[in-house]
Amino acid sequence: MENKGKVFSINTSAKKGVSKTGVKTANLIKDFGIEGDAHSGNTHRQISCFHGGHISRVKFQPGDFAENITLPDIT
Repeated sequence: MENKGKVFSINTSAKKGVSKTGVKTANLIKDFGIEGDAHSGNTHRQISCFHGGHISRVKFQPGDFAENITLPDIT
């Protein structure tokens, strides 16, 4: 069985403590995170996700909550 899904946005930043910027593609590295992202490496949070179902409840731009991957509503 093949799993298929959608990704609303992929976001990265070179520095911690700033909003992330949307990118079209990202290189995910096992046990490291997203190449070029400030949280990649030997950290407790290499990749963060945000449940996109909350998008309709708040006004924000992808990356505002420092998430790497924003997913649409999951049912």
